[in-house]
Amino acid sequence: MYAGRIERRSEIRQPASLLLTYASESLALSGVATDLSPSGLFVETDLLDTVGTQAFLRLSDGARGRAEAVGEVVRTVTDPSNRPPGMGIRFAELGEGAAFWIRRYCNVFSTSLR
Repeated sequence: MYAGRIERRSEIRQPASLLLTYASESLALSGVATDLSPSGLFVETDLLDTVGTQAFLRLSDGARGRAEAVGEVVRTVTDPSNRPPGMGIRFAELGEGAAFWIRRYCNVFSTSLR
C-alpha cells in the first residue's frame, strides 16, 4: 500500500502484469494492468478518461487466457508522488468465464507468495 492511502476496497488486489485493451466512447488504449482483484483493477497510463466513464476491457496474461469485462473508471491518478499515473476501474459486468479467470489469476498469485 502507498503511504498515506486508506484502503477502501472490499477485496484485496494482487500485483499483476496483464496486457489490457481499454475502449470507451472517448478513448482507446493498450496498457498494463498492474493490480487486479475480482472487483477491479488499476491500469498504468498517461491517457486518462473521466471518472464515471464506462469502457470495454480485455485482459490477457499472454499465455493462459484472457477475460473480457465492462468497467467503470472510479478514480484517476495524476500525482506521480502517489503512484504511477493511471485509472482505477471497477468491474460492472464480466464476460463469460471472466470471473473464474480473474479469481484463478488472483489465487495463483496469492498462493505463490506463501
